Amino acid sequence: MPTRRAPRSSIGLTAIDLFCGAGGLTEGFRNAGFDVTFALDADRDSCETYKRNHPDTKVECAPIEEWSPAEFASIVGQVDVVLGGPSCQGFSTHGRREKWGDLRLKRNRLWRHMLGVIDEVRPAAFLIENVPGFTLKVDSKNASRRKVDAIEEHFRALGYDVQRRILLAADFGVPQLRRRVFLVGVRDEFVFHFPEGAHLGGWRRDTQEIWETRRLEAGKLRHLTCADAIGDLPLLGATSGNHVTTYPDTQRSSYAVLMREGSRKIFDHESSSSWPTYAPLFQYIPEGGTWRDIPPHLLPDRFRGMRRTDSTNLLGRLDSARPAYTITTQFNNISSGCFIHPLEDRSLTIREGARLQSFPDRYRFVGSISSRCRQIGNAVPPLLAQHLAASLADAIDPTRPARAPRTLASTHSSEPAPPDEATRRRMRSQARADTKPETAIRTALFHRGLRFRKNVKPIRGLRREVDILFGPSKVAVFVDGCFWHGCPEHSRATKSNTRWWADKIAHNKERDTQTTTLLEALGYEVIRVWEHEDPEAAADRIDERVTERR
Repeated sequence: MPTRRAPRSSIGLTAIDLFCGAGGLTEGFRNAGFDVTFALDADRDSCETYKRNHPDTKVECAPIEEWSPAEFASIVGQVDVVLGGPSCQGFSTHGRREKWGDLRLKRNRLWRHMLGVIDEVRPAAFLIENVPGFTLKVDSKNASRRKVDAIEEHFRALGYDVQRRILLAADFGVPQLRRRVFLVGVRDEFVFHFPEGAHLGGWRRDTQEIWETRRLEAGKLRHLTCADAIGDLPLLGATSGNHVTTYPDTQRSSYAVLMREGSRKIFDHESSSSWPTYAPLFQYIPEGGTWRDIPPHLLPDRFRGMRRTDSTNLLGRLDSARPAYTITTQFNNISSGCFIHPLEDRSLTIREGARLQSFPDRYRFVGSISSRCRQIGNAVPPLLAQHLAASLADAIDPTRPARAPRTLASTHSSEPAPPDEATRRRMRSQARADTKPETAIRTALFHRGLRFRKNVKPIRGLRREVDILFGPSKVAVFVDGCFWHGCPEHSRATKSNTRWWADKIAHNKERDTQTTTLLEALGYEVIRVWEHEDPEAAADRIDERVTERR
């Protein structure tokens, strides 16, 4: 049965979608009023998904290289816009295992077939989407040049005005920090301008304050957040979810309201099975955190040789108050990126990934979990596509304006709460006493035959309890959290409100110094252990000092 579709008003412009995948570009162009008459893709599941959601479009499931440009022209006839996103993995800088842009690989040459179709059909405009790496230099037999330069030169010679721009999806109302390059060509008689997003923010976590200043100066909206996108979807608890479920009666953001249009139920709200290797590590990863927050001695072997500046999003947990990072084809694999749910210890569900890509809830996907993830991760976000479609329609025929997406404001602040009473209660609830590192070290000391007291203040005026106290030896042990106490190995700037958090950590470090000075003045030896240290190694160090002071 075809999926329920939202009503669309035609503007009389036509398009075809090559390398259509699940139909992200088509969905955006149809929402803008285009009639997408033909689509092509070699992946069977993608074609089935496309047919289910766009039953009025003729779909062919075949490799593009099996058809000649003349055959395409005879099938599609006159068309206004040719769309396409040729395979991009060969030009991606994410997780490369082969020579970048190697033209000997079949998938890295697919763009040439698309150019042949454009040559033959001669549309009013064309749009090519790819990863930013597509614009970098590749080696050819004659010289090192950028493939995109060759494309631009080719079509300018045919009478097209060609422009390219890297767009950040979050600037256009998509709750995702996805950067893609778009190459747009229009015949010389038309004038095209890339759309300007209504939102603004940084895509790097260490430049948020700079971008916030720019946003305020430009008078633009904050980026939509993960909470805006998936905060209304039900939590899964101990299950991996259901394929079909009902909407909970919870508060909805304006973005969630838009995503729910045309749907009465939630489909594809299921995630991959549990990850036994990584599940015990989830507890160490806070919102916005990554593998770098896990104590080093607990990390799997694959992470032990990595520098802390490498692969900074691996085993990452999404931050409710920030957009998601790029939703890749493996967003069900929590070890491959920042794909852990903000609040639950699991990977994202299919529907959550689709929401973060701006696919509406009525959009249905076909195939296994891995296949559906691949389709969603490969797609152009429909909301971004709709912005581009509206700009192209305005260039080709300004008398028939396309329907641009609604501008949605975030209902969730992108900055952490100030230190009000609610924040203080939350911080107190994250008890610093009897943490897992403290318990592990105490257990190791107990097995060595040592006896001690815990969580005590041996003298008046001490602002913090001693985690482990050896009274007769006068040895006081503190197990310090890496973030709150400014660990030199793990310290890093926060993604927003950097100054406030830096001042807070500086205050904690000053208090620690005062505590150490006071205890040492009374004859105590103070030992500070970072929570990331191996408990057995820490226990050896403590045991040695206690034995020497007996």
